[in-house]
Amino acid sequence: SSMLTPMLGELPPQPVVSAFLDSPDLAFRLIMLVTVVVVAPVFEEVMFRGYLYGVSKKFTDRFFAVVFSSSVFALVHSGAITVVPIFTLALFLTLAYELTGCLLVPITIHMLFNLANVLGMLFFPEAAAGS
Repeated sequence: SSMLTPMLGELPPQPVVSAFLDSPDLAFRLIMLVTVVVVAPVFEEVMFRGYLYGVSKKFTDRFFAVVFSSSVFALVHSGAITVVPIFTLALFLTLAYELTGCLLVPITIHMLFNLANVLGMLFFPEAAAGS
């Protein structure tokens, strides 16, 4: 159950969440953990903040580049219901990159965000399953 449940009703879990929660295979879970907490944030931050934001900032203004790269990030990551929270995260990641000039900052924040979500799924699987 989430804060959105009263407005939207119960939402089905994402397939990757179901696979992670339902798998009894520890090796599979460890591979998913490394992928979600390390590999995906590094790849995504290089692509969205390092490349897409950087290129769009060269050809437009900073505001447009932030909104554009954050919008693409949100659309790639979410369905219609989660687009606003993911967009907000993307804005935060882009601003962290802009303020520091260091791609390691949004990578680290993204890793910690994903780790917090994985830990939430492990310790509160009923919430992740939408029950």
